[in-house]
Amino acid sequence: MSVSKACGLLACFALISIFVVFLRAEQARSVQRALAHEQEWVRLRRELWALQAEVARLKTPDQIRERVYRFRVNLLSPGEGAPMLEVPSRLASESPPGLYGGGG
Repeated sequence: MSVSKACGLLACFALISIFVVFLRAEQARSVQRALAHEQEWVRLRRELWALQAEVARLKTPDQIRERVYRFRVNLLSPGEGAPMLEVPSRLASESPPGLYGGGG
């Protein structure tokens, strides 16, 4: 084997070695990113569960009554209707007394 062939073979081995090291480093970075995403997923799931529990707590009748009392909102209970205003029985084409010469 000649010296030039040996140098060429050595250069090929060096390039392959550098490429393998690069691939291993990229694999380690990918694993690290995957673990970071998994941790973020777990954190977001915990936050979602906490928010769902908070919403459920705020939907309880006692909490609704407290907020209504705190904000002093006058809400009617179901079945309690506001008194209906009586609608006049005249037609829209009829003018009220005293307007546009309408009679009355």
